[in-house]
Amino acid sequence: MIKAVFFDLDGTLIEFKLDVQSAKEEVVKVIQSTIPKAHGIDYRQSYMTMLDEVRRISDDETYLKVRSAIFRVLDKFEEKAAKESILRKGALEALSALKEQGKIVALLTNSGKKAVDEILEKFNIRKYFDIVLTRDEVKFMKPSPEGIYHLLSLFKVKADECLTVGDGVIDIIPSKAAGIKTVVVVGGYTPIEKLVQEKPDYIIHSLGELLPLITSS
Repeated sequence: MIKAVFFDLDGTLIEFKLDVQSAKEEVVKVIQSTIPKAHGIDYRQSYMTMLDEVRRISDDETYLKVRSAIFRVLDKFEEKAAKESILRKGALEALSALKEQGKIVALLTNSGKKAVDEILEKFNIRKYFDIVLTRDEVKFMKPSPEGIYHLLSLFKVKADECLTVGDGVIDIIPSKAAGIKTVVVVGGYTPIEKLVQEKPDYIIHSLGELLPLITSS
């Protein structure tokens, strides 16, 4: 029986019109201005990959400095996008039903706390989550499984008692690493072809399909 559901936010519960390319291009400039030898950084990489490379080629102090600078850039773009965000169809109904059923509901997102707080207040959905973990509360962002392991430990649930719900490859990878079945919602940032390649356990086209799936799991 499923006891806990761990949600992603952007592209999963909300439509988040983030200018990803501009954000990544600015992040690359920040990295290269601080660490000129960072030739392996590319805006097509994930932020986690960029940070891994920064950690590899710099000392701890420089890494933390760059990490903070990157997060400030992301905060700027995310706060703008938060103002224009809308709930995905079926999100409110799914969250409400899960809480009524007594499920543990967590939010695990790579977005920063400032934008996430704004979104949760804007749509009045904070009350549905037992915990909210943004990139500011974890050491490593997804696709690292750190956040998922923290949730498993915190709620004392087993991997086979949980589901993750996301819209991208970075949701599938850590879920598999932790042994948790993954539901991906089509229509977020990632094309369905790339999602299929990662072999998630379930693919749904709307959040309205989530509850019957959980009930039958």
